[in-house]
Amino acid sequence: MAQHFPGVSASAAAWRTASNLLAYLRRGTYTECTLDCTWVAMDEDNDLQLYVAESRSKFNVVEKTSITAHRKGVSCVKFSPNGQFIASSSADKLIKIWNLAGNLEATLKGHKLEVSEVCWNSESQFLASASDDTSVRIWDCSSRTCVKILLGHQDYAFCCCFNSRTTLVVSGSFDESIKIWDVTEGINSE
Repeated sequence: MAQHFPGVSASAAAWRTASNLLAYLRRGTYTECTLDCTWVAMDEDNDLQLYVAESRSKFNVVEKTSITAHRKGVSCVKFSPNGQFIASSSADKLIKIWNLAGNLEATLKGHKLEVSEVCWNSESQFLASASDDTSVRIWDCSSRTCVKILLGHQDYAFCCCFNSRTTLVVSGSFDESIKIWDVTEGINSE
């Protein structure tokens, strides 16, 4: 049974079982967690909050830092698979890469409208981003440049995901299409 928190419009909670609440985090609209469930990033308007468990056995969650991340609302936060970075996207058309101390590592610019989602490839070398400008972009994280612009959606691109074993990216759009892209070739199959 779900537990409700009076007066809280949105929240995140970590659960061990259906009835055993481990942690309750304050208001937020998007949550991302590392595989070992020790870090959680949430957005509140333009901010990111980073949380860490004090110990794996107790799961006492404390806020590590709060970052004013973007000029407009944060749409997505994703941890890199290597666990060293966080990527955030926003209605301000930007993608930002942060280290776990909360320091800005890079700002990626190029989308013409808000960025809905970002995702990492399995080696944490590349990011894909989906935007309301209908494009999906591939970013090289070491050079901090856009290396591919994937065009083909006729409406907002709102989601994207790297396949962990190939060079494929899948994206979804409000044009009701799903596209599978081979990012080495820059082509898609519908």
